[in-house]
Amino acid sequence: MTPLSDRNSDLWAWADKDGHVFSHDLEWVAFMRDGHAFAAATCGWLGPVVGATIFDQSGDPILWNPDCDISEGTPFARPPWPPLPLRPLRPPRPFFPPCPSPPLTPLGAWSVLTPAEWLAQA
Repeated sequence: MTPLSDRNSDLWAWADKDGHVFSHDLEWVAFMRDGHAFAAATCGWLGPVVGATIFDQSGDPILWNPDCDISEGTPFARPPWPPLPLRPLRPPRPFFPPCPSPPLTPLGAWSVLTPAEWLAQA
């Protein structure tokens, strides 16, 4: 499981090797497919994924992996709706990583949305 942090370096989610995104409480909230993130509840497009950075629909970073550099984004075209994958089993709780240092502000700035607002927009 890969930790995903918000702009304040707070652990917000976990991503598994199959592209499923689980909340801090290990609820399935999103999935990644073909370079994009989609809401698990609606299949609505949340934004692009570049490397270990997830962007909002405007191309601004919303979640990042503290072990990787924050990728730079630009607005991307909305992809076609994917089929909803089968609901994954709840993973075992991973060990919490140490809180990383806050990252530098990306070139285009952080998303104005909180992760919860970003997830609710789909």
